[in-house]
Amino acid sequence: MVIQKRFWSKVDIKGPDECWEWKRYKHPLGYGKFWYLDKWQQAHRVAFLLSGGILTNEKPHTLHRCDNPGCVNPNHLYAGSHTDNMRDRSAKGRWRGGEQRGEKSHYAKLKEKDVIEIRRLCHTKTTSHEKIAALYGVSRANIGYIHNRKSWTNI
Repeated sequence: MVIQKRFWSKVDIKGPDECWEWKRYKHPLGYGKFWYLDKWQQAHRVAFLLSGGILTNEKPHTLHRCDNPGCVNPNHLYAGSHTDNMRDRSAKGRWRGGEQRGEKSHYAKLKEKDVIEIRRLCHTKTTSHEKIAALYGVSRANIGYIHNRKSWTNI
């Protein structure tokens, strides 16, 4: 019961059909995070489980009906398979294949102009990969991948 009180105290609970927003830490993609069963878990998954939801080997994922990653309203959540999750993501327009590449990716630290400049610096051989990496705040390995066209292959 203590875990339920701690969890729900971090939620902006509204009407049964409205989204209930997670008020604490959220991943950059908008999903809430909560310490549960000795690890960080997605808040919507915890809400589903605390509300009696059941996840199985066939349906191990917690999906949103509302398409709001910060929502933890159990009425908006349901169990689904990996295929269900990918289908749902596409149907709601959150994945459009190649459009997620390069600087359009949620994880991109660099812009296309940075990649062009990094390649120019690598080809001049006047600056080491380590120095270029420090300049752009990425790893030396990342610079190597860019230089050898193993990443940012669309440029």
